[in-house]
Amino acid sequence: MPDVLRACPFCGCQDLDTGATNPWTCWVECRNCSCEGPFGDDREAAIIQWNRRVSDRRVSALESELDTAEDLIRELREASRYVGGDYAIVELVANYFKDKGE
Repeated sequence: MPDVLRACPFCGCQDLDTGATNPWTCWVECRNCSCEGPFGDDREAAIIQWNRRVSDRRVSALESELDTAEDLIRELREASRYVGGDYAIVELVANYFKDKGE
């Protein structure tokens, strides 16, 4: 049974508690920012769900990566329209990663 709770994904606080309205509806709550949930069928399920949450910082990083990927896709579509060759697309991708230093 998982007893270790990860820090709050919203404020980073470690002051957490579990709550229940009945034996089959349990959740984890942050005592600092009052964030709660997700709900589980029991305390163990609630803790497992809580520990799977993604922090806001990670969500922001993933959104940024998605924006970059969408920009690259737009550039690839434009290149394929005007140049009409696979070489131009390969060159565009190579330059993208070269600029990122990868």
